Amino acid sequence: MGDLDIDKIAEIHRQLEMLLLHDWDPIGIGHVPECRDEYRGYVRGVYDVAVGTRSARALAEHLVKIERGQMGLCAWRWKARLPVAQKVLELVAGVGPLP
Repeated sequence: MGDLDIDKIAEIHRQLEMLLLHDWDPIGIGHVPECRDEYRGYVRGVYDVAVGTRSARALAEHLVKIERGQMGLCAWRWKARLPVAQKVLELVAGVGPLP
């Protein structure tokens, strides 16, 4: 996908939100239907890091920064977040560079 495709990006954002809720879920609310939008505010940053760096490590470090800085958690080390980072990178694989 070389061109900017807003519909495709919007769909990736929806998929990222679900991925964060079910695969990342550091506060353990993925099973609660009322909390489906809990991680929505992190989607854009995760997307930007993924597309901007294409680096699983950078993305895993970004997730840990969210856990520590915004959630106030005693976060895992970045290596523990690599599986989630890899899934995110797979989602954005067809997206061109950020404009």
